[in-house]
Formats: sequence, structure tokens, C-alpha cells
Amino acid sequence: MQNNKGIAYAKFIGAALIGAWLLGAVYVPGWAIGVASPFGEVVIKNAPVGTEIKLRDYVGVPYRIINTSLTPEILEVLVLNGATEQLREGYENIPDPKWVWLSKSEFDLGAGGEGLADVFISIPKDDKYLGKKYQVQLWGRTKAGSGGRLLGTGVQSRLLIQTAYDFKTPQEAKKAAELKTSLEFYFKPSEIGLSDFPTGRNVSARGEFKKSFKIVNFNDEPIKLDLRSLDVSRSFALLPGGFKIGRPEWLRLEKSSLTVPPDSIGEINFSVNIPKLPENKGQKYYFIIEAVLQGYEVPVSAYGRVAVETEK
Repeated sequence: MQNNKGIAYAKFIGAALIGAWLLGAVYVPGWAIGVASPFGEVVIKNAPVGTEIKLRDYVGVPYRIINTSLTPEILEVLVLNGATEQLREGYENIPDPKWVWLSKSEFDLGAGGEGLADVFISIPKDDKYLGKKYQVQLWGRTKAGSGGRLLGTGVQSRLLIQTAYDFKTPQEAKKAAELKTSLEFYFKPSEIGLSDFPTGRNVSARGEFKKSFKIVNFNDEPIKLDLRSLDVSRSFALLPGGFKIGRPEWLRLEKSSLTVPPDSIGEINFSVNIPKLPENKGQKYYFIIEAVLQGYEVPVSAYGRVAVETEK
């Protein structure tokens, strides 16, 4: 998960150079000081919302800061939002940098000394924070006044946080993964494409396109599923290039639940009704059908994808 290319070094020489960002450690005599961090850029996926987590538990990486100076230095680490031009494509600044903090933010290090700290993340439990991509900067720098100098140097690292699409705790997410492994079922096919699709009326995928989803149950016990049309942004599906998110209410399921006997195949029929409006002509819409196992405290789901291309 680390990006070694993101390792940066900075040096300061007297009062002539405020800070220079370098790719390798540089040692210069006299008053030269330097700070480095191999943290670089770290990505955490499916980060829980509504619970506190430790980054090391997910990606095995603590924050590391190194005093590359020839003299002892006091280093500090600040958590802050970056400038717009620093944002990775698809990411936004975290709404509150206080949601990310370190177990230790100040280090008194000798020449060449290294400091370690765990990074903690706690995003409030609110629907609006689900399925987001947040960025936060970790700025390691010499503390103002360290060594009797007015000017110093620092190094910035980037933490990219992709939040989960539901409120499962880390323990629930692990249990759900274990259940899904022991209870094997899936959609076949995984995606259905409907081309030259008419607008302005309810169209049965099975009736007019001869297409439907099958749920394959390989287990020795029957499975009972709740079915629903789900917003793509609330699932783990990636939106294909050129497609827009279809409104969940446009896709209607023939049944809201389904029971599939052991070693059997069940069928999911659906219809789509896209309003007959000029802006809906020649468009590509993407939909998600979610099947959730009934009777389990931890939700276990599978997804079918529907790609609709409307007539021009």
C-alpha cells in the first residue's frame, strides 16, 4: 500500500533556503537540517463509518518520520487538508481533519533518529459519509524554534480514505465475509446489457429481451433472499465509463424476496421504466440489484448489474 516514490526529503541551509523537496536524503554540513518520511501515499479501502479504527490494523503501516539532520531536532506532525491542486483525481478533502489523528505527534530525535506513530481514523456515523473518497495530508516538520532557528523544513504525506458503503463494524465485515464464503451463492450472469431500450413505458427484461438473472445456490440448505433495486453509489460496483447512475425506482423487481432450494437455481425477473424525456434519449444508465440473505444478524449480499442503453 505504500508508494515509495512518494518518499520526500527536504533540507534547509542557513537562512538562504526555506525548504526544498528532494527525492533522496541529503546531508550537508553546519546548520543543515532535513526531515524524511517513507509513509509517502497510503490508501485504505472500505474504511468503516461510525467507529474508530487504527490504520495499521488495515494496511500494516504506521506513520514514520526520520530526522536526516546532523543535529538533534524536535519534529512534529500536523494533520490538515491540502490545496485543491494536491487532491488525487476523484478525491475530496476530508470534511474535518480532526477525524484523523496520531498516537504521538511530537518527536525529540537525535541525528538520524526515527519516530513511529499509529494513525487513527474516526468518521461520524452518518449516511452522507458512506461511499466517499477522502484525502488528508500528514505534514511532518521541524518544530518552530527547534535548535534556536526561526526557519525549518518538512515533508508531506498523503492518506487516501475510501469509506464503506454501509455501517458494518470491522468485526461485522469480517463475519459477513466468512458467511459469504460458507454460504456460496451468486448472480448468473453477473451483468445484463439491454441495448436500444425504449423509454416512456415499463419494459420487461425477460419479456422483451429474453433476459433474467439466475441465483445459483450451491449449499445443502435453502437460502432466502430479500431483493431490492440499489443505487450504484451504495454498492461496491464500479460505474463503467460513459454510464450514468440509473435511478433505483426506474428498475422494478417482480418479487421482493426469493427462496432457492439446495443445489438449485432461482430466477430474478425485473422491468425498467425510464421516463420519456429528451434528456433520456441515447443515454447509458447503470443499475444494481441486491440480494441479501435473510435470517442473519450480519448482512450478506450479492449483486447483479444492469447496463441499459436507451434508443436515440
